[in-house]
Amino acid sequence: MKRYREKRIRSLAELRKIMPTLDADEGIRIDAVNGRSKCFMFVTKKGGKYTINIAERIYDASFKAYVPGGRETWFHTGDLEEALSKITAEAQRPFRAYLY
Repeated sequence: MKRYREKRIRSLAELRKIMPTLDADEGIRIDAVNGRSKCFMFVTKKGGKYTINIAERIYDASFKAYVPGGRETWFHTGDLEEALSKITAEAQRPFRAYLY
């Protein structure tokens, strides 16, 4: 069985090109910071509208990895520039994002 691989998005410029082309079964995961807490940001697009979910990042000892959990916030918009503004404000530096 072939392993699924995420595609690394290396810059905000690359993200800007990818977002309008997202299919309903695709998404983007971005390392983010909300206040002082490290989070995961998930971006999806359906029906021409973007949904951005910011989920607290917690360590799962059984997986030995950070996973989404705890507090979440949601943001919805049909405007690419508004979505990118939200992402830019919350994205961790250096920028790390993955298309899945």
